[in-house]
Amino acid sequence: MTSANGMLVWYDKSGKEYEEVFEQANGGKEIGNVVQDMFMANDRIYLLTQNGGSMNGAGRFVVCDARTMRMEYADPLVIKTPEGKDTWPQHLVVVSPTKAYVQYSESGMETTSGICALTLGDGSVEVGATVEGTFGAFSTEGAVKTRMVLSRGKLFAGCGHSLVIVDPATDAVEKRITYEGRQVKGVVKGADGNIYFALAGTYSGTSPNMGTLTSDPMIVGIDHSGTVVSEKELSGGVRFPIATWSPAIGMCA
Repeated sequence: MTSANGMLVWYDKSGKEYEEVFEQANGGKEIGNVVQDMFMANDRIYLLTQNGGSMNGAGRFVVCDARTMRMEYADPLVIKTPEGKDTWPQHLVVVSPTKAYVQYSESGMETTSGICALTLGDGSVEVGATVEGTFGAFSTEGAVKTRMVLSRGKLFAGCGHSLVIVDPATDAVEKRITYEGRQVKGVVKGADGNIYFALAGTYSGTSPNMGTLTSDPMIVGIDHSGTVVSEKELSGGVRFPIATWSPAIGMCA
């Protein structure tokens, strides 16, 4: 991470692996540094990188033909927080040929995060405002570092202790489902057509790593109007080793 540009790997139906498909389709050009997410829509493949062209890669926001992988255009994608701070783009949803959303966090220690609207043009990207109601402290209010879901014309995203439903026509949060003390850890669309999100358990203390867990994690299901259709606690919880932070290398171990 950060010491080499990322690449795209493709697997065919027989499971054969093809590395560097972007490079081979673009005369050796690399995507960018820290390839973070990908979205397929409108006969295009949209790629998101965190550090963009810092190592002579194409950029932060790279658009390719979905059939040939030939790059159509790239953009440096400079997103600022509402407070004017630099960000790292992390997750991407393309809702139409002219609109997309990016989940980002403040660069540095990632203390704040949010979701930004993009206007896609003919070979260009216009960065819009952060969606009101998605920005705030990274772990409790702002958009969480997990993929967003686009379904039936609505955007479903985790924001701290809430799941928000965004209307792309207005860039407004039309509904917020909140579980106080439980951070959203993932959002998916189920085989039954409903939206499901995972919630961490509650805890007492200064942090979940140093505190005491006071409830089990939970899986919540909602329909597309935001009505809760199911709640399932994961009895016994899901336990992982406690992480330790090394500021020298910026990795969890």
